[in-house]
Amino acid sequence: MAEHQEPGPMLDPQEATGRSWEEWRAYLDSVGARDLDHAAIAKRIVQDHPEVSGWWAQGLTVSYERIIGRRLPGQRTDGTFTVSASRVVAGERPEVRDRAGRMLLSEGGIGGKVFAGGPRTTDTPVRSYWRHAFDDGSRVSVGVEDAGPGKVKVAVEHERLLTPEDRELLRGAWKDFLARL
Repeated sequence: MAEHQEPGPMLDPQEATGRSWEEWRAYLDSVGARDLDHAAIAKRIVQDHPEVSGWWAQGLTVSYERIIGRRLPGQRTDGTFTVSASRVVAGERPEVRDRAGRMLLSEGGIGGKVFAGGPRTTDTPVRSYWRHAFDDGSRVSVGVEDAGPGKVKVAVEHERLLTPEDRELLRGAWKDFLARL
């Protein structure tokens, strides 16, 4: 992968960490982060800078990996890709979760991905989930949470995608699905 100059879509760390991207990149280069794996980079940030939260250490690590060309947008440390989309719709949590599941099952999959096995549904006090695996090893989680009276936020996360092209194709497919929901 080619080296990138910008950290990607992450917020500027200056306010949260007291350091600019240029300072973080210089620090990470100076501690040999190019030769460390993801977990080791994040651990080193927290070790050397205890004022930086674990969340920011992870974000800085992902952005650094993008800067040096080790990771593409949406790419996980295992090399697979993830795409997500969300939308607020009218309805109640379990009803919208079940409606989404019925729609997806009636279509047999999404974006050329075919379901394998059966779906799982769960409810927590905050979210209702519908999860399903696909025959290519990828999987989807549809989470539904309250967003005000008579409204819910539906968040889709499709993970274990094999290529960046899959990610972009499915971004459009999931946005279309949410628009129809």
